[in-house]
Amino acid sequence: MFKLIKRILALSGEKRKKLYIANFFQLIQATCEGIVYIIIYLAITHLVSGTFDKTILLQYFLSLLIVISLRYIFFYQVNRLQASAGYEIMRDIRIDETKKLNNLPLGVFQSRGIGKLTSTFTTDMTFIEMHCMYAISRYVAGMSIIIMTTIIMLIVDWRLTLLAVSGFVPGFLVYRNSKKKLLINGQIRHESQQKCISALIEYLNGLETIRSYHMTDRIFSNIFDKLNKYKDASSRYEIQAIKPMALYQILIRIGMGMIFIGGLALYVNNIVSLEVFIFFAVISTLYYQPIESIFHDYGTLNIMGVALDHLDELKKEKPLDNHGSKNIRKSNIEGNRINFCYPKSEKNAIEGINFRMEPKTLNAIVGHSGSGKTTMLYLISRFFDIDSGEIMIDKHNVKDIEYGNLLKNISVVFQDSYLLEDTIFNNIKMGSEDATRDEVIEAAKAACCHDFIIELEKGYDTVVGEGGNTLSGGEKQRITIARAILKDVPIVLLDEAMASIDPENSWQIKKAIDALTRDKTVILIAHTLGYIKYADQIIVMENGRIEEHGKHDYLIERNGIYKKMWDIQQTTKEWKAIN
Repeated sequence: MFKLIKRILALSGEKRKKLYIANFFQLIQATCEGIVYIIIYLAITHLVSGTFDKTILLQYFLSLLIVISLRYIFFYQVNRLQASAGYEIMRDIRIDETKKLNNLPLGVFQSRGIGKLTSTFTTDMTFIEMHCMYAISRYVAGMSIIIMTTIIMLIVDWRLTLLAVSGFVPGFLVYRNSKKKLLINGQIRHESQQKCISALIEYLNGLETIRSYHMTDRIFSNIFDKLNKYKDASSRYEIQAIKPMALYQILIRIGMGMIFIGGLALYVNNIVSLEVFIFFAVISTLYYQPIESIFHDYGTLNIMGVALDHLDELKKEKPLDNHGSKNIRKSNIEGNRINFCYPKSEKNAIEGINFRMEPKTLNAIVGHSGSGKTTMLYLISRFFDIDSGEIMIDKHNVKDIEYGNLLKNISVVFQDSYLLEDTIFNNIKMGSEDATRDEVIEAAKAACCHDFIIELEKGYDTVVGEGGNTLSGGEKQRITIARAILKDVPIVLLDEAMASIDPENSWQIKKAIDALTRDKTVILIAHTLGYIKYADQIIVMENGRIEEHGKHDYLIERNGIYKKMWDIQQTTKEWKAIN
């Protein structure tokens, strides 16, 4: 528990001072509790000796009134200081870690999984903010009261105090023996919960596809299976937690009985006085309550430990090195002996490749699925850091360019367009926060989306659904391109921006891409080779290597991989025309 408190205090940052003051007030509160026990002992002494009268009763009444009032004053102060501390601490951590996500390599998201990241930011952090202050408060208050009470009991009679303290020994053994199993089962429970979250996110993200292909039953079966496993893991964890708590309560009751029987035996043999026996008989019913309450929190504290472990894992993730100082003036891009392997993969995704892309040229990357095309874009935009070799922009290693400055000079349009749950105007304006409304509209016109926008009920002020789900795929794609046009940067990366678009939208999107890429250094991934026939350079990838590169006519003459891909697409077109 001391380690747990230390970890929570380490997270508290500027709130740590406030927590220390709260803990100090809890010590004063425990002192007040101890004084109550002293007053009880003195009252019993007067009662047994026959000297108890109205004056003494009034004195003890006023003393108890003062002490109990002070106790609740400090109790209020403790809760006032701690009431919002957990929420404030986790708010600051959420802000810091969310900012950090922007500079983490994409490999972090792949290796941890969206379900685990979501669980860390929601379930784990919520659990910590809801319970950490409460758990610390109960622990510090409980231990303070036990220590204070033990000191008073030692002053009254050391023999019965040793007997009382010995009652904690079985409880400690129970705690130690059950700790490892609870930790293991707590981790299993947490992993099951993360898998449930991942399955639900996958279902919600793919709802349209799942419905259209009648996959609902299969997906529900998968979700139901994971929910069952989570239920079983949670039940197993709760049962594992209940067993030691029940055993501990039995042992505590035995300890209370030992104090009473031991005290009675000592009194009968004239070793202790009647007032000492009565005092210990009364206090035995209260002595174990604080530690019993702490043990009741054991399951909660264990889950909190698992949640803190996951939070620590996230905090330990190293962001991309962002100490570069170089600026980009030209948009020539080079790659020298690049090697890269995805996390947890045994095979290189990119292996020993070299390339050169001149400013204001169209460079197309083609190849079969899994050949490394998209990985190339990830490495150039530094969504991942390469394992060896170097990527140069304007003759500067990308690692020597400040990451924010690098991204300011690159626009990326992915196959899957994503829009914020905001107005169309604000979604386009993301490309340039300083843009005027006229500039946003001009970008929309260049991207061929102005006409459909003004037909909407609120035009540019229309709020799109989360992810842009109230618009068609082609409409979302054109708004994304308008955003990139507004950004107006020298390097444009297009990851299959024409894929999965219906013929009705393809011409409009092609015109939008032409507007976006004019006078830019463009790297384009495309499956349809007809779009890249006039590219300045075509790079053909296979198994993470560059097998061919050059212009269309040159590659056709080589009669290699590109020629085979071209012939297949031409044959397909002829087949469609005949049909």
